[in-house]
Amino acid sequence: MSESLALPFYVLLTVLALGCAFFLAQAIYPRLSWVLTKWQYRNPDMVEPSAIVFQLRRVKAIVLFGVFLVALLLLFNVGDTLPGG
Repeated sequence: MSESLALPFYVLLTVLALGCAFFLAQAIYPRLSWVLTKWQYRNPDMVEPSAIVFQLRRVKAIVLFGVFLVALLLLFNVGDTLPGG
């Protein structure tokens, strides 16, 4: 791989891998985004999302995990075909 493409390639691989890890964690524990953002509310217990919202977040996380994983695998395979690779 040429020097000019190496850094952006590895940065993109890292971002996609971190995205996969986050979406996998959110698929396993859909309350994760609520736990990370509930500090913004004065009374978080009063505005906590319903169970349906958490299930929809789980579905969204599973879909996005799949999209990021496919993109990660495609980029990893394309890395071998880049010039100098």
